[in-house]
Amino acid sequence: GSQLILLARPADMLSSREGKLFVQSLGPRVAAALETAAALCGCRPEGIEFVQAGWQADETKGPEAVVGGFMIRGVAGLPVADDPEKRRRAWGDTKPTELDGETIYAGAKSAYWLPAAEAGRVLVVGPESLFTEELIAGHRRAIENRTRPGDWREKLEANLPPEMVDLVGMLDETRQLTILGSPAYLLHDGRPVLAGPLEKLVEPLGEFFGEQVHAAALSVQCGVSFYLELDCIAPASFPARKLSPALAAKTKALADTVEEYCNALDPHPYGRKLVMRLPRMLGILAANVRVAAEGKGVVVNCHLPEHAGHNLALAAELALEQSPLQAAVAGAPGPAAGAPQSVGERLKKKISLVFIRDTLEKSIQMISDEIGVPIEILGKDLELEGITKNQSFGLSEQDQTADAILRTILARSNIDGKLVYVIRNRDGMESIEITTRAAAAKRGDTLPAGFEKTSAADTPAESKGTKSK
Repeated sequence: GSQLILLARPADMLSSREGKLFVQSLGPRVAAALETAAALCGCRPEGIEFVQAGWQADETKGPEAVVGGFMIRGVAGLPVADDPEKRRRAWGDTKPTELDGETIYAGAKSAYWLPAAEAGRVLVVGPESLFTEELIAGHRRAIENRTRPGDWREKLEANLPPEMVDLVGMLDETRQLTILGSPAYLLHDGRPVLAGPLEKLVEPLGEFFGEQVHAAALSVQCGVSFYLELDCIAPASFPARKLSPALAAKTKALADTVEEYCNALDPHPYGRKLVMRLPRMLGILAANVRVAAEGKGVVVNCHLPEHAGHNLALAAELALEQSPLQAAVAGAPGPAAGAPQSVGERLKKKISLVFIRDTLEKSIQMISDEIGVPIEILGKDLELEGITKNQSFGLSEQDQTADAILRTILARSNIDGKLVYVIRNRDGMESIEITTRAAAAKRGDTLPAGFEKTSAADTPAESKGTKSK
């Protein structure tokens, strides 16, 4: 029932220099997701042969709720498959449950399954509610179908809508990265999937695909040349021969659309040159594109020079991360045009941060990237309290202020409430420092509102007794 699916081959992509650069150019969220997936398997990212992830509507939690899960296949047997201690370190404390002859390990946030028939090479991760006898039975049928002769449709391991089935028939399973699904889902119920800076893609995607595309897939391949392919399925009322010229025109107009967006940005000096080159890059892409109707669908593809992939990815990622120029609105209070936002204002920005398991250090870096503010963890302050930067935890915070999510991360990292943050201003540059209550008090730092209440662990020993009458 997934309406958005990701297929990735990390080992293949990371085997070449250009593939590594492309992955790095996708930004910190992709890097964190890949590291998290590898940590759950107990291996390095290069040890992951294949990842299949899926997202769908979660009807139990409301119309805009999203539920997702993923399957990982290792290049070889996964280290967590036969080592209980490695499983505990990777997944945290779990409770094993027998279901139709298989063992499901239920954790605090997710459940884990190592299918017996896969000989320790496959790990399935998702909410415990998704692990049902029907899922296990479907997996067994899929294994049987692999060795049986028959049409690819009979061997399809997923239960998909008709348009998605037609789309799958157009795809090459050897591509290093493919994202496929329903554009309508991303524009409506699936909007939370495009969190943070990716939210800026929602409206452009709606304009590009319109109502004529019911299913679409974007694939990339890094090699001697960079290969990019978009496959689209149209409804019967708008056949492929009509969709083909429409997509060709929209692809040609991409450069102008992105140029307008980039001209409205106030890019950081570090990436300004690359961001402003993005429209020209897309112009070269459009000039090399081939658009053709194939069966029920339309294929838009092109071959570009070897290094085009990571340059396109990095320029697009940086452009999405940048803030627009502040425009003064007549009659409305606010900063003057071009005035930079303060750290306090940036902390009010609503973002989403979701990961199964990651460290304090990486989660802080994700927030820093989301709001564009340097955040430093004062490691020596934490060491004095016995707190490490590498402890791991899970997080699922949707559409909350950066300040609220930052406080949640600090609370998860130390349940005694010893972690706080302070805002620094050095030479006119504001930043955030993560420290402890004790270290902040010693330096005389002013804590942000809400940190005034101290935990029992911070209360001096002599004040913990009962008051004398």
